[in-house]
Amino acid sequence: MIEVELLPAQYGDAILIRYGKNRKDLHHILIDTGFEATARGILEHLHREKNIKLDLLALTHIDADHIEGSIYLLQDPNVAIPSRIRDVWFNGWVQIDSVADDAMGALQGEYFSALIREKNLPWNKAFGGKAAVVPDAGPLPQTTLEAGMKLTLLSPSVEKLKAA
Repeated sequence: MIEVELLPAQYGDAILIRYGKNRKDLHHILIDTGFEATARGILEHLHREKNIKLDLLALTHIDADHIEGSIYLLQDPNVAIPSRIRDVWFNGWVQIDSVADDAMGALQGEYFSALIREKNLPWNKAFGGKAAVVPDAGPLPQTTLEAGMKLTLLSPSVEKLKAA
């Protein structure tokens, strides 16, 4: 079973995906977190359901309407722990250093990167800690999460990452 829930994020994005063989064995992916108000709702849900783990927290880019809530989430000591967040997909400066000429411009992106390091969360683990990027040639990167969810990375390319 797969359920996709579009969370109320004003004009931003926050997408919660639940998947698994049945309701007793659910796994979760969170893509973007909207603004802080959206993250408050996500956090309330995570506190009510203490056994919920995020197999993946993916941030698509550093615009405030996608990343602001993630900062709020990672400030919670009961959520921002490796046993609750199994991997974070986010291209921070550490990952894009080899392909970009300038440091990340958005303060929130830098702050989110600092929180990932501070909380010792797994960071782009599926990419060996390097940038989550689509190569110029060859197959698209794929990874399989726990419970068999197969993900294929469609973007960004190295060129788009350099332009970010």
